Amino acid sequence: MSAEVAAKRRMRSAADQRMRALVGATVTLLDIDVFFEQVDWVAVVHADGNGLGGLFQRAPEVLGDAAMVAELSRRVQAAADAALRAATAQVPARRARGGSDRSALALVPLVVGGDDLTVLVDGSAAIPFVQSYLVEFGRATRNDELIRRVNDGRGLTAAAGVAVVKPHFPFSAAYGLAEDLCRNAKGTLADLPVGVPAHAVDLHVLFDSVVSSLETLRGRVELATAPGLDGALSLHERPFLLAAADDGPLPADTTYRDLGTVLRRAAAVAGCANGRGDGAVVTRSQLHALREELTVDVGRAERRFADLWRRASESGSPQDRGVLAELAGSRGDPPGLVRPVSVDHRRWSTPLFDAMELADLTVGAKTR
Repeated sequence: MSAEVAAKRRMRSAADQRMRALVGATVTLLDIDVFFEQVDWVAVVHADGNGLGGLFQRAPEVLGDAAMVAELSRRVQAAADAALRAATAQVPARRARGGSDRSALALVPLVVGGDDLTVLVDGSAAIPFVQSYLVEFGRATRNDELIRRVNDGRGLTAAAGVAVVKPHFPFSAAYGLAEDLCRNAKGTLADLPVGVPAHAVDLHVLFDSVVSSLETLRGRVELATAPGLDGALSLHERPFLLAAADDGPLPADTTYRDLGTVLRRAAAVAGCANGRGDGAVVTRSQLHALREELTVDVGRAERRFADLWRRASESGSPQDRGVLAELAGSRGDPPGLVRPVSVDHRRWSTPLFDAMELADLTVGAKTR
């Protein structure tokens, strides 16, 4: 046995004890080999705090004591630990090894240090997990007087990247993608106006087994010239944003990317997919047709959407009208399926693709 392997084995017990302390003494986590057997989708989640470098650069001047700077580091770690503990409540339990009645959470912590987090989690719970983690990290740091003192009276925010892949997909590539997504989310936060704290999360669901860069993957859903539209069309609206509580709402021109709003759209689509009887105006097949038409002829897709809006209004079905209202890009009567995202109306986006993809991903997610 090599020295490296022997050292890892010696630390295994201490690491297990630390994880149990983090997620709760009564919580059991799946072994990593069992995890890959139990889940349909693997989400590699990488989260990182924003502005920590600047925080610790300011700390010596503000606190004036090395011991207090060390305490600040401990407080940030405690906030991240509390966020992870809260986020585990969003992870579904699976059957543990050996066919016993014992269940364990489909969560595998890989890196838990400071504000740096990397975990494997059941793909169906990835978004609720990340949302809970970001909210709790912001709340815990906002409630800490020492952190606020160094951070101009505010708590901290964080960004996360989520790469959702099949269990057989190469882990190193999925981890690299999650890092790139997290970096992309951080870049979005840098574009917000000064004094508007927010969290951000970027996500990509990889349906094939080919390893590709984030730039290549996003290029497939970015149409430089969209048929039937005067300008470029983005078939997604990521990264998503989440306002830091008690620090004011998101800027008006970014609220369409608010994570809560996005999840509400996904829930509407998921409801549309289930329990619709004959005579329903908005069906899953109609939504698929809309999605396909957007890549071929935006004008035709807009006409189909307007026709669905008219028929839903005439039918008097609140569910039909509600789904379409959630998926509307620009407002009006009838509303449009795409929305302008630049002042000169040369860049457009649509909420449809995100809503459909997240609806498929989150079906079956349960809290314990």
